[in-house]
Amino acid sequence: MKRICLVAVILVLASFAAGAQTQYNLKGKDLPSSRRVTTTLRAVFPIYLGTGTLVDSPDYGFPGAAGLVKNFTFGIEPLGLRFAAKGSPLESNLALRYTYVGMGAYAPKLHAGYLGFPFRVACKVGRSGKVFANASIDLLLTRNALTELPLNPLRASMEGGISWGALGLWTGLGLTPVFQTGNTAKTLSFGIVVEI
Repeated sequence: MKRICLVAVILVLASFAAGAQTQYNLKGKDLPSSRRVTTTLRAVFPIYLGTGTLVDSPDYGFPGAAGLVKNFTFGIEPLGLRFAAKGSPLESNLALRYTYVGMGAYAPKLHAGYLGFPFRVACKVGRSGKVFANASIDLLLTRNALTELPLNPLRASMEGGISWGALGLWTGLGLTPVFQTGNTAKTLSFGIVVEI
């Protein structure tokens, strides 16, 4: 988990440094579009960093502040398409996302990696603000769980948040249980997002 945290911090810092030195547009590369809709290809952003807890379960309670430090969520969208109508504050995004979820407060090795397909709708507020909402379907790629309960191979989630400039706050709720059988626990995550 420490390695993933370190890689996440390095990616964020390196991207800001590269953008400042080369004047690269962190918002993405515009693709040929119609006169009414702008299509933008995005790479690397947004990046999600946060923590979380398990909810909706009699077996797992809120871990407290010390437990939240042991829980970690990291997400990155290596590829995405943004569609925006010219002159409209609304935009939509379809992306490919890798998400790592670690729940060390519940079991030392309870973590999973997911490949997801989020669909996001965002509304611009003022010059630099955004309010956004996501819906995502994620497939379980990797897991390491010291638990008798098998992890669910498919995860559905909803997310929402606000941003101003390059930084924002987000929260996400898993709609499907973490485990396949025997427990109804779902994830509740929150944290910061870079370049939504």
